[in-house]
Amino acid sequence: MISFRVDVDPREVVFIKSLVEASEGIASIFADHGGCLTFATPAARRSALVELLDDLVAHHGARVEALDSADDPIHGGGR
Repeated sequence: MISFRVDVDPREVVFIKSLVEASEGIASIFADHGGCLTFATPAARRSALVELLDDLVAHHGARVEALDSADDPIHGGGR
């Protein structure tokens, strides 16, 4: 299982959760508090999730932290 912590504007949480739910099977998403989310996905779906995370960074100002640094999309690992 691959996991990422994603911080977004709290007003964006419902929208982002709906994006993930519409992309069936891409990841499970958990709201920790405010705009702090945790995404988890099987290794086989990692590249699809990283693509979505890249879009969230580019278009929604998300900040992404890989919970396993080898899978950090921002710092070039795990692709």
